[in-house]
Amino acid sequence: VIPGLNGRHPLDERGVGEILLGELRCAACHADEHSRGLHRPGAPDLASVGQRVSPEYMRRFLANPSSIHPGVKMPDVLSGQSKARRSEVAEALSHFMVSLTVKSFAGWKPGIGDAMAGRSLFHEIGCVACHSPRDEEGREAVGGSLLSLAHVPAKYGHESLAEFLFNPHRTRPSSRMPDFHLSQDESRNLAEYLIGGQPAPARPFKVNAGLVDKGRAYFREFNCVACHSITGQPVGRQSIPLAMLKPGRGCLSSKPHGVPDYNLSDIQRKAIAHALAKRKKVIAPEETIALSLTAFNCIACHKRDDYGGPSKEFLPYLKTSEEGLGDQARVPPELTLAGAKLKPGWMHKVLFDGEVARPYMHTRMPEFGEANLGFLPALLASVDKVEPAVFPEPGRKERGSIRSAGHKLVGDKGLNCTTCHNFNGKESPGFKGMDLLTSYDRLQPAWFYHFMRNPAKYRPGIVMPNYWAGKKGAREDILDGNADAQIWSIWHYFSYGQGAHTPSGIHNPGSNLEVGDITRTYRGRSRIAGYRGIAVGFPEGLNYAFNAETGTLSGIWRGDFVSVGWGGQGAGNFNPKSRA
Repeated sequence: VIPGLNGRHPLDERGVGEILLGELRCAACHADEHSRGLHRPGAPDLASVGQRVSPEYMRRFLANPSSIHPGVKMPDVLSGQSKARRSEVAEALSHFMVSLTVKSFAGWKPGIGDAMAGRSLFHEIGCVACHSPRDEEGREAVGGSLLSLAHVPAKYGHESLAEFLFNPHRTRPSSRMPDFHLSQDESRNLAEYLIGGQPAPARPFKVNAGLVDKGRAYFREFNCVACHSITGQPVGRQSIPLAMLKPGRGCLSSKPHGVPDYNLSDIQRKAIAHALAKRKKVIAPEETIALSLTAFNCIACHKRDDYGGPSKEFLPYLKTSEEGLGDQARVPPELTLAGAKLKPGWMHKVLFDGEVARPYMHTRMPEFGEANLGFLPALLASVDKVEPAVFPEPGRKERGSIRSAGHKLVGDKGLNCTTCHNFNGKESPGFKGMDLLTSYDRLQPAWFYHFMRNPAKYRPGIVMPNYWAGKKGAREDILDGNADAQIWSIWHYFSYGQGAHTPSGIHNPGSNLEVGDITRTYRGRSRIAGYRGIAVGFPEGLNYAFNAETGTLSGIWRGDFVSVGWGGQGAGNFNPKSRA
């Protein structure tokens, strides 16, 4: 049911029960005064379900959810009903839900995308962190604890699945299905792969007004309104408070009858009972982090302290275009001390704006939405601490010499950082590691200092050398070899952002786009405008960029338009040519 509970999670039995209580939306029917601060998922929006989902699939699913979609979190609200009664209610509910939609289900239209490209996407961007991988014949791996997608061809049409994959939060704003920032073409390719070319059999469907009325009544009778809000429907009925639930009874019975049946295992029922017996009104920040990372399955990719991280089965699917950088280039970074490492603004960009710091890593950072994880950056910052380190702002007279020292250290005539790192969108002649110029925007100064003094301590296995193992730096002719002064100079140099002079060793200027007599636009990934950035340049020399996903204005600048590099996926990455 919950992929994160099948990984290396840190939760005890009470914690597992707490996750189940939240993810199964028990509080929709049972008032819960405890565990405040944890995000609880909502149910899918049914306003357009008749357009998205096959009516035939809907009917069969409503009659017996877990038999049609194993592992689904929706309960069987018809438990205890006869087979004939189940069929009758499911039929009427299907007509009611299809009647909510103006457009009808489009059906199966194979050929909208490239199935082979979709297969590569499915196995590389992170889908198999939660869903079963498939062999070359399309058969799912057997025996694992990942979620099956075998039901998808019967549920969706090619176009409706592609639309869902392009923006999953439109219909499931608080589900655990993330947005992978797919392009329209990628969404179609993935839909083509997951559904295939053979249409599923379907009987003709025509809405029956009499069944619509019956379905509307059943929707209230079986308390579907407790989870699904529909205009014109009353609020759901509340049962006894969560604190009064008795283990082994009602929904927690081994054989639920006349109540929602979640198809729980004995282990799951025991965990829920444990959580009910030891509820907490307030959960400590570190436990909230652990619960959240498990619920959203962040631990499938990320290690934090002594829990999480890719399983041995998942590791082969983590790919990179920079093999020479080692596992650091293909395995997502650890979240240990993440709150002390990353600035809140950058964390917000990564979590909610599609910001990418490691374009060479094929696995994409999933977005779950600010409404679901907006609390996480501040929570991490409140828990994660490193020893303070202060970089004082240099006086006006010494700024030039400090900046010059940092500029020299970074280049190939200094510490040769440019051998492995890009700079300001320009490619390194060697490995294409993280863009150094993002360091000032991304990192907290104290973490930057401690990391530079001992990189392997904070990222075990990293190929980056330690230039400052002692008190002296590797270049004693720069700032007298003072290690702290050299690290400070690099930090100050990075603080100039796009105004920082390109270090020696970076030779690739990229491609400059110029604005002529008419307004010019460019769409692609951008450090300042996110994964779906759009830049606009006017003939008068005024330019701006915005995030097309959020509508946020990201930067305004005068002068030259943008520089574009085509080294990543999809459209080339763009950056302003002048300081934004």
